[in-house]
Amino acid sequence: MRSDEITLLRKLQEQTDGVAESSLRKGTQVLVNRLHACGAVQWERGKSGRGRRLRISSVAAFDALVHDELPQGLNFSEDLVQDHASAVELRGDAKAFAGSIAEAVLLRTIKPGIVIQRTTSVTSVSISELSEIAGCAAISITDDSDWEFSGTITVIENADTFWRYELVLPGTDLAIYSAGRMSSRLLRWLASPPMQSCQILHWGDYDPVGIDEYIRLYDACGARVCLHVPDDINELILKYGKRSLIQSNLNVLKRICNRHEVPNVLRMTELFDLHHRGLEQEILIGKQFPNFG
Repeated sequence: MRSDEITLLRKLQEQTDGVAESSLRKGTQVLVNRLHACGAVQWERGKSGRGRRLRISSVAAFDALVHDELPQGLNFSEDLVQDHASAVELRGDAKAFAGSIAEAVLLRTIKPGIVIQRTTSVTSVSISELSEIAGCAAISITDDSDWEFSGTITVIENADTFWRYELVLPGTDLAIYSAGRMSSRLLRWLASPPMQSCQILHWGDYDPVGIDEYIRLYDACGARVCLHVPDDINELILKYGKRSLIQSNLNVLKRICNRHEVPNVLRMTELFDLHHRGLEQEILIGKQFPNFG
């Protein structure tokens, strides 16, 4: 059950004179209909004669609906909903908790001796060994992750470019797969004190969304962040660019046009304005093959 629906149920329970119709949110209409259908509530005229108020007409029917939706009833604090398990227990819906207790991050390297370690213990993970054996490594990050690394990092938006990043950026020490939009937790980890010795390269699609992601990373980590832009970006956009990458993201384009103080943003928005096209990052892998062109 959603927060606005729970709020309405609590108001109905606490306010003996009912809830004003004008104060009801549109998103609660389905719940109001259900309350009516089971005989739990009824409409009454306000004392002033203006407007209607919704009030409980059958406590038994009201309580039955509440306990059908909320296993523990209405008397709980939202602060107790801290994971999916407590969301099911208290709100009867795992999706009521939007986050997760941890997040998996995929890492790759082609270099020997690349290790990531914890600052609070002797735990370390050889990214080099796992990449050679299994193709990649994975770590879990939480809201207070203490994984530490020193070196060059490339944050990569899409899967194929992550798995073959070495064709374009062989010099990077550690490749991180962002799986599209970076999570807030990933940004916090990259910005955390244990990661301050890293230089970070962002490599995503060359479109408003990709540049917006670069700006998010720059805002989190500052001047340690750079954008990977190939020397022939103009020619690539002209030949392989997609108009839909611009046309479907005009609101994002407008937003990033206000961030020209971030390095390379002005250059990219000028290219978008010139060609009315964006470019998918995978083309940079294709350039490495003999038949490209």
